[in-house]
Parts: sequence; structure tokens; C-alpha cells
Amino acid sequence: MVLPYFGMVDAHKRSMGTVWGMLLFSALCLFQLLLWEATNTRPDMRCEMFVDSARNVCYRKAFEAFTEHRGPEYALHTLRGLVARGILKREYCHALTHSIGETAYRKYGAVDEALARGDLLCFAGYFHGVFSAALKGTGGIGVQMYNACDRYSFSSERFRRYQCVHGLGHGFTVGRDYDVFAALADCDALSGEWDRVYCGGGALMENVWPQHYRGGGNPPFLRADAPLYPCDVIVGRHVFACYQNVPRGILKNGGGVVDAFRACESVPALLLRTFCYRGVGNIVAEDVAAYSVPTSLQFCMKGSVEARGACIGTVAKAFAMNEASVVAGVPVCQRSPAEFRGECFMRLGQLVPSLHGGEENQWVSYCGELADAAYLPDCLQGVSQTQQERF
Repeated sequence: MVLPYFGMVDAHKRSMGTVWGMLLFSALCLFQLLLWEATNTRPDMRCEMFVDSARNVCYRKAFEAFTEHRGPEYALHTLRGLVARGILKREYCHALTHSIGETAYRKYGAVDEALARGDLLCFAGYFHGVFSAALKGTGGIGVQMYNACDRYSFSSERFRRYQCVHGLGHGFTVGRDYDVFAALADCDALSGEWDRVYCGGGALMENVWPQHYRGGGNPPFLRADAPLYPCDVIVGRHVFACYQNVPRGILKNGGGVVDAFRACESVPALLLRTFCYRGVGNIVAEDVAAYSVPTSLQFCMKGSVEARGACIGTVAKAFAMNEASVVAGVPVCQRSPAEFRGECFMRLGQLVPSLHGGEENQWVSYCGELADAAYLPDCLQGVSQTQQERF
């Protein structure tokens, strides 16, 4: 016979066991909830467990999910924070903004709404992604795309307009399934010469960086055995942008900086060679040196004397455009060899009206803040070149 008292003790023990079990279960649930929230606002907490392509896929999926469920503004804000804190390498940022832009278009189904929610982070890859998603698989374009970038005023929002028409060019190439000549014809149908030229630059860049090509391998107008093609058969307004994209095509086909310099040196005309050398500066800053000033300068110095100034100046410009701030390019100029600093500050000066707006007297003042007195004329020369770029 069990006395009632001892039965009560057993019942109390059982009840206390249940209480502690429930508390433990609740604590585990809370921990899982906090972990879920952390890993869904801090994708690095899970993505950094992977390496190489698996890590890149993890980040891409995370930012696509952010965009779908919390909106592109949140995704871009989170990405900016990870890059600023050095958690996510800057060289991955542009491709991720592409993915955010693509997802935003799929989410809203309208170019205007998707564009309104984006920003200029990391070379404004968001704009490129929006248009690539909008035009992918269409086989052509709708007339509404011709005016898509008119939302940005040439006089007050020139840099946003540039990134918009450049992104539109990317989209045209994707939409034409990498028939780059058809995409250039689409760019030529835009209303203004300025828009046509910079749209063509985006179309040609997509040709050498084919993220959406469905055929496998290289698209038809990117040839490993003919690195200058199709530039050697293009005439007119698009030839300069074409040569500027030659080095990226070489990189895509397994070549390196020295190979790119060598290909540029074979271009007969000096002006076209210069644009090609500038293209080397782009791949140095963005892909090879991963936005390291010393490493970028080291690679630019591998070129001939003729090539080095163009390479260094474009590295500085790439730093500035990546941050949408001219100041970001100044360390490149300051640390470059003295004989190339003038060209470097000139290239930064070209960005002053676009990135900082305002009036001419403000640009003079801004150049004075950027450059030492010795290089102020070079910065102002760049400003003047951009002012004349109205076609």
C-alpha cells in the first residue's frame, strides 16, 4: 500500500519534471528562433561556412530571399553593411546587386517600380539586373523600354541616367540572346546620342560577361581565338566601348592582365589602344586586385609606358564609380607614380559633374578639394570633357 504522502511526492516530482522539460523545450525554441533570425538578417553567419562557388550561391540565394520577402531596399541595405564592415568581399558585390535587381523585377513585374526601389551600390548592378530580367527570353524589346530611363534627368541625375541606359544595354543583349549586333541596333533606336553610346557600352559588356547566355560556352560574338572581335568589324559610335571591353573578354576566356595588355598593344590606332588599356584598368580594379590600391597599381605597371597612365586613371575611376563617390578614387591617384597622377586626376574630374551635380563654380571648388594645386588643372580638364559630352 502506498501512503498518500508518498504518492504526492511522486506526483510533485513528475510535475516538476514536466515543468523543467517545458522550460528546456521553450529555451530551445527561443534559441532556434534567435538563430533563424540571425542567419536571416546576417547571411554571413551561414554562408561563410561554405567556400568558393558554394559560398557565392549561398549569398545569392540569401539576397534573392531578402528581396522577395523584405524588398530590394532591405536587401541593398544589408549588402551595403556587409561590404562596409569587410565581411563580404567587395568584388562579389556587383554580381549580388545584379541578382537583387533581377529578383525585384520578378517581384513587381514592372520596370518603373523596380527601378524606383534601387540604388547605385557597387557599380549600380541593380539597374543591370532589372533590365536583364525584364528582357530575358523576349527575343526583342517592347517600345516602352525606349523611354525607361527618361525618369532620370540628364542635367541633375546624369550618373543615374548613365547607369540606367548602361543597364538597358545589358538587357538588350540578353533579350536578343547575345546577338550583340541586334542589341546595338536597339541602342541606336534610343532618342539621344548620349543614351545610344552608353547603352552600347552595356550591350558590349554583357557580350563579354554573359551571365544569362543559354547556349553554353561563349556567345557567338565572343571568341577566344580572336580577342579583338567584334571590335575590328564595328564602326561608328560603339567602337570605343567595344575596345574597352576587350580585356574583360580575355579574362572570361582564361587570360590574364599581361595577355590583355598584349592584345591592346596590337590595336593599330592610338585612341582605340587607349580605350583598350582603360579596359585593362577596369578588370584590374574590379576582378584581379579586388579594389586593393597597391595591388591595382602593381598590375597596371605591368603594361608598357603607353598603357600605364590609362590603366591607373581607369582604376581610380572604377573605385569612384563603385562607391558612387569621386573621393573613393583619390587614394589611387595619390599613391600612383608622379608621371601618371595628372591623367589620374583628369579621369576623376570626368566624374565630378555626374556624381556631384551642382554648377560649374562648385565643380571648380570640388576639384580643389580633391587634388593638390599641381593637379587642379587636370581635374578641371576632366570636368570640361564631361561638360562637352552632350553630343
